Amino acid sequence: MATYVFSDVHGHAVTLDRLLERVSPGADDRIFMLGDMIDRGPDPVSVLKTCRALSEAGGCVLLGNHEDLMLDFYETSKDLTGVAAGTWLMNGGSTTLEGLDALPAAEKIDLLDWVDNLPLYAYAVAEGRPYIMVHAGIRAGVAGAPDASSAGERSTAATVPSAPAPEATDNASDAAAGDGADAAGVRDSADATAPEATAQAEPAGAGEGASPDETAVLGVPAPDGADGTADESDRPPLIMGWSELDLQALLAVQDTDDLLWIRDAFWGRPTGLLDERGQGPIVIAGHTPTPYLANMADRPDRLPLDENGLGRMVKVGACAETYGVADRWDIDCGAAGGAGFGNILLLRLDDEVEFYEPILEGE
Repeated sequence: MATYVFSDVHGHAVTLDRLLERVSPGADDRIFMLGDMIDRGPDPVSVLKTCRALSEAGGCVLLGNHEDLMLDFYETSKDLTGVAAGTWLMNGGSTTLEGLDALPAAEKIDLLDWVDNLPLYAYAVAEGRPYIMVHAGIRAGVAGAPDASSAGERSTAATVPSAPAPEATDNASDAAAGDGADAAGVRDSADATAPEATAQAEPAGAGEGASPDETAVLGVPAPDGADGTADESDRPPLIMGWSELDLQALLAVQDTDDLLWIRDAFWGRPTGLLDERGQGPIVIAGHTPTPYLANMADRPDRLPLDENGLGRMVKVGACAETYGVADRWDIDCGAAGGAGFGNILLLRLDDEVEFYEPILEGE
């Protein structure tokens, strides 16, 4: 069983189909899609349908900021002259709007309902390494979040902290900036990071009883002890010093705005999740096309363009404090820029093999 992850397809359905056909993940493989299925490219509705089929086959699809903008429009007045419409359309939403309007009403509502129930984060273990997967990134040092120094201290008696109320962040500066720094448009906090909002979108194998090698989005196992406490045998297994409860606690306190929109504050500083031996979870995100990392990322491992001048994956943050391990991986390879600029990447975590498919003219 292999674990694959991709992100930021931005409406390029033909390219995605060609990539999936070439790599041909097996029925037992796990597939994660980190959001931004829609906008800019010519066929976002087909991308939505493909990703939905992957989720129904056991994969996990996350909400991206472009899906957030779309839902913001449909959950408000649907007025094309309003603020929500202007923000979405300025960020490439016209192709998605046209594609959805061409659907029968019931099919359109069904597809939007599916998107509205997508989770904001996921995590998995591959080859003994925990991976956190989000659309844009996380914010280091959030109160109540575990780090490399405190991971492994939670037992099954622990509870996942509630998500805090959204606060003003540096992401507001993204407003009206386009996909180099997308326009801000944040979902109401009640729709997102609170456990009840994402629990219904759990992939198979998540939650109570899930082994550390299975996908998980939410779910805290209840203690088995008769007195309501956990004994040593009830403690969740540790993977590189982190338990499933640690991962849940870290993600539950992240702000919705950050999970969907953060850029500089994530790519520009260490996560604090890796110890001095390089052990701990690596965060995989999209949202920021790798060619735009130059002025915000600390210690990128390579140039963001391949031999054909197209975007490719970049790992960030390897240093002495992390034992030379990069703690952040950017897998947004510039599909939003279309032909001549972007690739779509399908990354296999088990051996870190990168499968790229270039976006061709007209697709």
